[in-house]
Amino acid sequence: MSASVAPGPPRRQRPRPPGRLVRPRLLLALLLVVTLVALTAGLALALRIRSEVLAVRTVATGSSADPGAATRLGEDPAEAVSFPTGRGELPALLVEGRSRTWAVLVHDAGWGPEQTAGLAAATVAVGLPTLAITYRNDAGVAPDPSGRYGWGRTEWRDLEAAVAYAQEEGAEGVVLGGLGMGGAVVAAYLELAEREDGLVRGLLLDAPALDLAAVVDADLASLDLPLGLRVPRVAAAAAREVSSRLDGVDWDAVDYLDDTSWLEVPALVRHSADDPTVPLEVSRRLVAAEPDLARLVALPPVETARSERRVERFVRAVR
Repeated sequence: MSASVAPGPPRRQRPRPPGRLVRPRLLLALLLVVTLVALTAGLALALRIRSEVLAVRTVATGSSADPGAATRLGEDPAEAVSFPTGRGELPALLVEGRSRTWAVLVHDAGWGPEQTAGLAAATVAVGLPTLAITYRNDAGVAPDPSGRYGWGRTEWRDLEAAVAYAQEEGAEGVVLGGLGMGGAVVAAYLELAEREDGLVRGLLLDAPALDLAAVVDADLASLDLPLGLRVPRVAAAAAREVSSRLDGVDWDAVDYLDDTSWLEVPALVRHSADDPTVPLEVSRRLVAAEPDLARLVALPPVETARSERRVERFVRAVR
């Protein structure tokens, strides 16, 4: 029979260092604070995206002339016309020309047909009948049901109707032009519209907003924060995510550079390095993706006669 072993003294519990309890709680609190700050900042920036990018605004009122009235597009005499859409008539300005190829020009968000006068000067000089259009959400025009800009995803149907009008008036081909968001409208039309082969002869793009995320990031980066700070990229990305959930923005759909197969004709892309809305890198990416079709003309702050002549030469070559 084995001898019993007397129990030893109870083992003393070593006290747990206070830091081992405090650190996880502190980290959890810091994580909670950072998350709340990020959500608050993301919401604030998303509301800026709504007000500065998506919300309809009017920079210029555009032409209010009645159809048939004489008016001007830049230096050229024009006629006020209208073209039918599924949502009613839309006004436009038409400069007559002799060519069977028409120019159909699309202005930037918030502007009117007169903004296209710079491109129109070149197309008119070459003899192209030139149609400067309006589209949904323009001043004096029926708004889109969403009440917001679609950055091409809704407006392309108005461009489609304008091209159909040009064809009914005798156009056998078209050169499409777009400024800012108008460039996105052109890209969406080329991506989504059904049309006959050879109808579109070439593109004139001026600081085209072909990647809305890049436009938004540039806008947020330009904000002056306290202590000279800038909105970090991660905050801009968070704001876009909040915006997609808050306003239903499909950022992939308004990125026309992710897949550039819509570009099948020559494109002359003009872009100033100090453009206040669309970063020059957007146009550079298009040219890098389609080097055989797209050519970039970097504009000085003030347009010169030399750059205008380059546009004229391009139009002569593609008409």
